[in-house]
Amino acid sequence: MGPRISTSVEHSRLAAWSLCHFNRLFERGADAVGMDFMPHVFWDKFIAFYEEDQDFPKLAKLMERIIKIPQHQYARFYQQ
Repeated sequence: MGPRISTSVEHSRLAAWSLCHFNRLFERGADAVGMDFMPHVFWDKFIAFYEEDQDFPKLAKLMERIIKIPQHQYARFYQQ
């Protein structure tokens, strides 16, 4: 049996892979909703993903991106 990677290293690698994987999935979702007028449920989930990860630079870029899309909940996102 080969050397065992510590659990914390495994967890760290898995967490990094998961964040990258989920980020790609959200980007695919963003492409899918495109300029839809009522995509606020999707954007709420994408925002929560970055908030939970505390990735505030990406969150700021995402918010800038969202407010450029004409949509039903525009004012709510703009105020955030």
